[in-house]
Amino acid sequence: AIPLDADAPTKGAATTIMRRESLIALVKQTNLVKRWAESRPFVLRVKDAVTSVFSGPADEDALVEALVLLLEKRLKVTTDDGIITIQVDWQDAATAHLLVSTAQQDFLETRHALEVSTIAEAISILEGHAAEVQARVKAESLALRAARESRGPAPAQQTAFRAVSGKESTDLTN
Repeated sequence: AIPLDADAPTKGAATTIMRRESLIALVKQTNLVKRWAESRPFVLRVKDAVTSVFSGPADEDALVEALVLLLEKRLKVTTDDGIITIQVDWQDAATAHLLVSTAQQDFLETRHALEVSTIAEAISILEGHAAEVQARVKAESLALRAARESRGPAPAQQTAFRAVSGKESTDLTN
């Protein structure tokens, strides 16, 4: 079945982009953990270094989780009349641009995959209906052939020939 929002592809954009799985993928695709550490002010990097001496290095999964929570607060997605607006409030313009363009590309890829699977499902349904109709036509054709054969041979048909010479015509039928 074709979804009701098939003609409004931007309708679920915010939900698709802001899903937890999408945000985790965004963090990983943009290498945000490394970018975050590199873009922190000097004082905070010193603090991080001192903290890691006493408590060990930061856990990668915990950093990803923290960045996902931060993106949930700072990433905004709105739709209006078929236009998707993706905004992010980030301390570094290059990373902000990378986050927005990656989120956009991920949405487009997700939407494309959804549309292709919807079309494939519709084709599958139509092929099933076509196979059913073909089977019925074949069954009816066989039944018709069997009915003709059970009646025996058809009587010979007479064919009329008319020879035309000049102004007269002669009927040559038997």
